[in-house]
Amino acid sequence: MPRHTRSANHPKSKRRGQVLLPLLAGVVTLGTVGLVSWSSLSGSESTSTTAPLFSYLPPTGPELAVAMARAGLTPEALAAVGVASNDIDDVVADARTEYDGATHASLTTLDTDIRTARAAHRELARDIRSGQSDDTAGLATLASDLATYEGQRDTILADLYEAATADLTNDQKTLLASFKANEDCTAPIALKWKSRTDADWVAIRTGLAHERMVAKGIDEQDDDLLTTLNAARNEPTSSTCQGRVTASCAACTTAFYDACGE
Repeated sequence: MPRHTRSANHPKSKRRGQVLLPLLAGVVTLGTVGLVSWSSLSGSESTSTTAPLFSYLPPTGPELAVAMARAGLTPEALAAVGVASNDIDDVVADARTEYDGATHASLTTLDTDIRTARAAHRELARDIRSGQSDDTAGLATLASDLATYEGQRDTILADLYEAATADLTNDQKTLLASFKANEDCTAPIALKWKSRTDADWVAIRTGLAHERMVAKGIDEQDDDLLTTLNAARNEPTSSTCQGRVTASCAACTTAFYDACGE
């Protein structure tokens, strides 16, 4: 039996056409918007350069705050070097100028690339050690790629740091650089103003742990365990930095996150 073919004049066919036409018009409209000439936006008739189809959204407040922290610019660090709470807004504004939407997108991509390359390098190295692969050339390529990505990431963070600290003194920048260099050491930030031996950092951590145990009534105080910690605390620069943190860290933290925004 022949299949029934609906006439173009059938009511349902007309309704389908009424639905599809606006959709097609919308597609055409979107395509037209994407190809608006720059001359129509700038008022100039001398160029026919096509405007970009999109632009990067600026980082959110939390994203900016995280990027600044990665560059060593936490509220506590800024307070410790003597940045007043009412100057925090200028530091954040300078950071925001450097760390725009495109830069944030680049850093996000690099973070992903670093994780991927690191995982691939670790997996291939494991296979080579176990005898399942002999692709040493591939391992070298992954190592090179990883170093490249990490270098590009570090450049972005260094540029952010330089922009944000442009108006700080050299002494403040020197302290911030020391805090950043010692960020992996478990100790109050005031003690990170200079490099120390591994043995000293261990002794400081031991002293801090002992203090906590004594405060909880678990241990009896042993002054020998506190010798290195107390010596570090009594260094003039340590005392100065700690005094600043105690006096203004809370205000700097509020100002920092207010300036970063939502």
